[in-house]
Amino acid sequence: FFLWLCCITEVGAQQLYYEDFFKGGVSGAAVYNFLNSDPPEDTIEVYIEPGSTIRKAFLVVSHRNFAHTGSPNFIVQDRFDMTFNGTTIPLSQSMAQTVFSRPYGVSDFDIVNRNFVFDVTDLVDASTTSYPLQPTNNIIWIDGSAEPLDCYMHYYLLVMYEHPDMETVNICVHLNDQDMFLFNDYALSGLNPMDLTTDVGLSIVQNSGGAGGPSDYGVILINGALLSDSIGAGEQGSWGDFYYQSGTLHGLGDDIANNTMFEEDALSVINTYLDDNTGYVLSWSHVTPPGYKSNQFHQFYTVYQTSCAPFEHSLTPDTSACIGDTVTLHATGGISYAWTPAAGLSCTDCPSPSFVMDSTHNYSVRISNNDSCGVTRSVRIDSLPNPTIAALDFQAITCGLSDGAVEFIPGDWGNIAPMSYAINNEGFVNTPTFSGGAITDTLFSIQNGLGCRYDTLVYFPVVNSAVAIFEVTPLTGVVPFTALLSDYSTNTEGTDWYVNGIYQGSSLNSYAVDTSGVYTFTLHAWEYDSSCVDTASVSILAIKELIIPTAFTPNGDAANDVWELGNLDASYPGHTVRVFNRLGNVLYESAVGAYDSNPWDGTEKGSPLPVGSYYYIIDLGNGDKPLTGTVSIILD
Repeated sequence: FFLWLCCITEVGAQQLYYEDFFKGGVSGAAVYNFLNSDPPEDTIEVYIEPGSTIRKAFLVVSHRNFAHTGSPNFIVQDRFDMTFNGTTIPLSQSMAQTVFSRPYGVSDFDIVNRNFVFDVTDLVDASTTSYPLQPTNNIIWIDGSAEPLDCYMHYYLLVMYEHPDMETVNICVHLNDQDMFLFNDYALSGLNPMDLTTDVGLSIVQNSGGAGGPSDYGVILINGALLSDSIGAGEQGSWGDFYYQSGTLHGLGDDIANNTMFEEDALSVINTYLDDNTGYVLSWSHVTPPGYKSNQFHQFYTVYQTSCAPFEHSLTPDTSACIGDTVTLHATGGISYAWTPAAGLSCTDCPSPSFVMDSTHNYSVRISNNDSCGVTRSVRIDSLPNPTIAALDFQAITCGLSDGAVEFIPGDWGNIAPMSYAINNEGFVNTPTFSGGAITDTLFSIQNGLGCRYDTLVYFPVVNSAVAIFEVTPLTGVVPFTALLSDYSTNTEGTDWYVNGIYQGSSLNSYAVDTSGVYTFTLHAWEYDSSCVDTASVSILAIKELIIPTAFTPNGDAANDVWELGNLDASYPGHTVRVFNRLGNVLYESAVGAYDSNPWDGTEKGSPLPVGSYYYIIDLGNGDKPLTGTVSIILD
């Protein structure tokens, strides 16, 4: 054969999904179904020693999904059903224990692989060794023109049975979670100690998918020594059917319990390859043609006799939780604990870690006792969908009353009957409509039949029926004067009046203004409750009388040398002043609102003007008609 040598080797530990030891035996066997549009029922044949009791049984399903970047494409439906021993079991991609990928070699294909584990202990009986299985169909072309094709491949039944007359057997179930390349090393380490004087058995579930045919195969080494030079040749992949008890590995069907693997026979006794009794490294490399690259390892089953003594232990059973819930897991019986994966867990070496539910999670824990032996258990926490609120249909509250209403309109996601509703945590009810005083709070909650809830904080619309409106005349006045107020408010039962923030009483018709400045009148009006006020404000300007002298004496004696316009800047901030001679020529013009800073001194461009009368125009800047007249320059 020709070994392809140009690609990267990937090294990584596999997920130890399950490890257990007990007095008894283990049996495993599989059926295969791939790219079959109408899969027939098949039968899985295992061995169970007479007189045994079932300790645990798993059905492990391998799945393969093509991801196609061109067109047409595969669409894999999310859920299908299989039937095992007369019981329907749902299959959904979200239920996968591990996921790993593999470049397909054809440029526009990748392959995504998954492992699913189902506890079928209650469906297995110690007196029965044949178990019917109806595989599922699930691939559909993107254009819908092709018939459904099956992409769930191997259905591997692993049965652990207890027998009081047998030695202690140790079983390790590793699920591949390492992406595959042309070279891969799988580190299966940290296991309970192996008795190397008896058989150490290895069964592999590996898929070729039929892509390469007889020439599409791989090479397996253990700790660097050749175990197989033709694993996976053929269209159905390879797997090992076996049973193990009393220190001896036995092949089932056409699998042989010898020290090698060959083509579809993926069963071997590996003692001679081991240099450590707590683990080993399995290496795989792809053989020509390199373009196929279709061989994927899904599971590794290592079974052997051990000196470990069984001990009592427990783990939280598989459960479910709502998105956002805090979930606490509990393991007992060990002196140390190691949880994986670590992501999201509050601790990884404690017996009871917690995490916040954000999706479906699979966790494994190694529970070790005082002789460094341990068991590995896994727990699955399925995510339950939270309900959604599409809208809240409000009838607004009239402030001071309890006449509002609200109706919950559920969204499309997570709304599983029976639905219930609550406001401000006052208890869930089955009606989506609330009215009266109960709706004045703003925490709205919806709960589905799974017990999952969604909360949202919304400000409930409130309508104030009172409308505060009033007028003040005049808006500008020369002090002293009286401001007159006219109240046009509607829907009011009570009012409060303020002038410049000072309370004036419940009514106000007039107000005496005797000093200059801005006066702000404010009205608070309400109908049902004094807390439900509507507010209106009006400001007026009180000014001093404008003083315009008719003459001045710019003779330099420091008395009456400029034309002083009293109260102009203070009362009319937008004013301008211009002075003309008899010919209409502008002799002087002030800056806007700043006459006092540069008053007219009887000159034109610094030159004194003769005695006489001059015309002026004062624009107050408030829209009123400008003031006009004459001013005289006189000399004493």
